[in-house]
Amino acid sequence: MLGRMLALGLGNGRVMLVHEPTGEVKWAVQAHPLHSGRTRVAMSPDNGRFVASVGAGDAQWKLWDAARGELHRVGSTHDGTGACICEVDDVVLQVVHERCPVVAHIGGICAVGLSPCGQRLATGGCDGAVVLWDIKTGVAQHLMQGNAGEVLSVSFSATGSWLASGSCLWFIRVWDATTLELLHTIPALHRSLAASVRFSPTEIHTLASAETYSLIHVWDVESGEKKRSIEGRRFAEFSPDGRTLATGTAPDGGEVRLIDAESGALRSRMVGHAGFVNSASFSIIDGSKIASGSSDGTCKVWVLTFLLTFLLTLFLTFLLTFLLTFLLGVGLVDRSAPSHHRRWQPGTLSGVGKRLGRGVDGVRDGVPPAARGGVAGA
Repeated sequence: MLGRMLALGLGNGRVMLVHEPTGEVKWAVQAHPLHSGRTRVAMSPDNGRFVASVGAGDAQWKLWDAARGELHRVGSTHDGTGACICEVDDVVLQVVHERCPVVAHIGGICAVGLSPCGQRLATGGCDGAVVLWDIKTGVAQHLMQGNAGEVLSVSFSATGSWLASGSCLWFIRVWDATTLELLHTIPALHRSLAASVRFSPTEIHTLASAETYSLIHVWDVESGEKKRSIEGRRFAEFSPDGRTLATGTAPDGGEVRLIDAESGALRSRMVGHAGFVNSASFSIIDGSKIASGSSDGTCKVWVLTFLLTFLLTLFLTFLLTFLLTFLLGVGLVDRSAPSHHRRWQPGTLSGVGKRLGRGVDGVRDGVPPAARGGVAGA
């Protein structure tokens, strides 16, 4: 993982940070009202310093200090009186409406995403709007409308150049994150909820969208054309190398599937949840682990042994090739010697978090500054 910390958003408005190797809860807060419903979380992709959270029944996003679990910032919201409210480090500021760049969401916030540079935050609202925020000030900068129904997912591209959103009424929209120009409006091909959108971390023009009851579709955001369709449900999450997609199954399925992002071939199945899986997140450094959150109230962390074995096999193959090349060069090895092959096993379960009581809606990997040590990179 990027670090040893895992951020979780629960169905009762709570957010917690868990030490992944031991399952110890480092901190837990009632981030949003109990009636907020699903709670989404995102971690700063640049350094893991902050955890951002939103609740579908709450019109504010909140930024938490990952090391201490303290509230760092609350996003501005329109209070209906012509003023924008902004809270920065527990100091509440009121800005007259004329000076506030935009009026933010009317109603709850359903989705959140942080830009790769960690300076901007995007939210998707129950009102169908997507809003870009300045993290330093907590003030809304730009409002992008046009989505029909709740925005269920938002995602920045790896370079921060594009921003995508998926809505509950069958549409995916892609914007230029700099000019705010709407580039493409893509209908979900089977008139299903566009429940998840994710950009590839390695192919900046590639976007995967997952429909709740249908398939995963992979798009070229420059042309707006569909590249391929892959069997999968509910969510699509790229591995750090962009070669693997994690996805769910049918609505009552309790497994996570790993699929080859190019061919659509099934690589592994991880079965163990008693309810359907809401989301999953790869460890960011090497993709050797994946965390999954389910409606059964548990989060599970899986070790992808097939990937570890593959990397080890690759290293041994390289070493063997080097030795054979050297020995053949001095004439000590028969060139007709047979070759050997290795097989690897599917992913195995590393750890299961404590039963959390409510469905786990979002999981994200990260590491706070105090825990980073020499480790690079919710």
